[in-house]
Amino acid sequence: MHLWLPLKKAAMKFILYVCLSVSLITETAAQNVGIGLEDPAAKLSVNGPILIDQYNTFNGTWTNGSMLRFGLTGGAGIGSIKVSADLRHGLSFYTKTISRMNIDSIGDVSIGTNNVSMGYRLYVDGDTYTRGYGRVSDGLMVGTAVPHSGYRFEVDGQSRLDGDTKVLGTADVDALMVRGTSTFSDDAVYQQGLTVQSGRILVRNKGTVINSNSAELMFYNAIATVTYTNAPAGYSDDVTVSIPAGLWSSAPKILVGGIRNATGTFERWTYTVHSIDNSSHTCQIRFYNASSLSSSMSITLDLVCLGPSS
Repeated sequence: MHLWLPLKKAAMKFILYVCLSVSLITETAAQNVGIGLEDPAAKLSVNGPILIDQYNTFNGTWTNGSMLRFGLTGGAGIGSIKVSADLRHGLSFYTKTISRMNIDSIGDVSIGTNNVSMGYRLYVDGDTYTRGYGRVSDGLMVGTAVPHSGYRFEVDGQSRLDGDTKVLGTADVDALMVRGTSTFSDDAVYQQGLTVQSGRILVRNKGTVINSNSAELMFYNAIATVTYTNAPAGYSDDVTVSIPAGLWSSAPKILVGGIRNATGTFERWTYTVHSIDNSSHTCQIRFYNASSLSSSMSITLDLVCLGPSS
């Protein structure tokens, strides 16, 4: 009995030493610990998988979560996420103890929000900046969550493009302001209007508007409104119409493009544009009652002004 107790203690120590030698190797000189390997290269080296929170005990928050933390202070780490409603698991990346980016169980990524399940492959709450090319294979929507069939790029609201813009296909725009050069290789439809502050618009494959010496042309839409009461047959009247200054290097060509509004017997009249003066920025329109009857009417004409840009 007096020999058994020391032998038992010695055996237990030997068994414990063997187990630690097999599973845990300590490199004394470097103070490195290895699990599953004999030559640990770092303070802790593991040859095999590591399982954190095996029984899903923690909820993945900074204060009560299964975390990998970096540094005693600073609040940087990676934690697991559990969403109890649908049991979806994922990862959350922290700085200053705040979740900055999340990856849920199906690979969706959210940045700038603690809401893990946003329903998008990438959801960013905040401004983003991309330097280089961005490619969208199906379609890009800005300011709207409801796509319309047939549109690759859709903007609900005002948009601004600084620099060259190239559109391959049909551009359907309510109103457009361009600073720089825009190239359209197909149709361009403007529901309200087109404003160009600087640069030029190039339209290819659907016709090109140039003058005889290939100079750039400037277009302007002027309006002329007149009213006559009981004008006799053969009545003639010249009306002066103002056109903008500084648009053309020489007198533009001005044509009657259409009738905007008209009442009375306006169909009895003819309209002739003459005396276009680029110095006084005016032109004359001769209204002539070509019928054999008197006429009362009011009319507004759209005038097409086109000439070499100044």
